[in-house]
Parts: sequence; structure tokens; C-alpha cells
Amino acid sequence: IFTSIKDDSAGGDTNNDGNSSAPYNSDWQGLVFFPESDDTQNKLIYSEIRYTGGGGGYLGSYTNNGSVRVKDAYIDIDHSIFQQSSTTALGIYGSANPDVTDCQMYNITYEPIYMAMFSNPVFSGNTTANIGRMAIGIQPETYSQSATMQQRNFAGYNNITYMFYGATINSGTTITIPA
Repeated sequence: IFTSIKDDSAGGDTNNDGNSSAPYNSDWQGLVFFPESDDTQNKLIYSEIRYTGGGGGYLGSYTNNGSVRVKDAYIDIDHSIFQQSSTTALGIYGSANPDVTDCQMYNITYEPIYMAMFSNPVFSGNTTANIGRMAIGIQPETYSQSATMQQRNFAGYNNITYMFYGATINSGTTITIPA
């Protein structure tokens, strides 16, 4: 369990203050997997991540969302629980290509997933509850190559809705978004 130091339900009274503090959904910034990480070692299996709020933009512009953030890397996320996030459960940035399998995401303020439009995650068997917006958030980016956005299925939603946060599309570039 990765959680707030104020969360006495996991490991006891770590901050040694009795009942004078309670965890909140932005107590810490979450976990980050950087491009320099060893993709063969990146695993988050049977884990629980609680009370996060995303973090600083040190991965680049608009990369604050996600209890777990992955930038230009692979990670195997399996049978993990994401809860009590003031942003999103996962932030998938750049060319990240995580496998996210049989995870639970609940009590999330925004979308369960926030990602770069052309990252390549694989989703399977995930569930959600009490989500602010049941969609996949798309990070603002600048596009200079023509491309088509793929339709995705997530958490029982076929062709899930995208929450588009804006973009700059360079001259001569076409971005096709299917219905």
C-alpha cells in the first residue's frame, strides 16, 4: 500500500499524532516511472495507491495528473487499486505503453485515465466506481504529424468518450478523431 502518512489504516499511526490528522485526496504526489527506468523491472502488481493529487510538471507541460505517472516507459500494472485521487488514477505521457490489467479505480476526481493522444496503453479487465468524468482525458499537445486517434475500450465502455483538453495542430497536419 502506497498512501498518505496520515492514513493510520495502513501500517498504524506512522506520523505519531494519534487521531489528530486524517488522510485527504491530495496528500502526496504519487509514483512516477521515468524514461530512464528499466522497462523489464517496472511492475506494480497487487498494489494499492491512495490519497494522491498528482505532482509537479517535471515530466513536461500538462503532466500533473495521475496517482501513477508513466513517461516514455513501459510498466506492467496488474491487480492494483487506485483510490482517493484529486486528479486521475493514471497519467500516461509521451510514448508510454503500459499494460493495465484487472485494476480497480474509484473515488477519482477527474477521469480514471489521462494520457497523451498517441501513447499506446493496453487496457483489460479494469473496473471503476465514483469517477468524476467517465472518459479518458487527453493532454494538450502540439501535433506536427498527421495521424488518426484510435478508438479505445475501457472498464466496460466500448469506444469510450475522450475528454479533449485542447491542442495546437501545426499547418499541414491532419488529426482524425473517429466518431
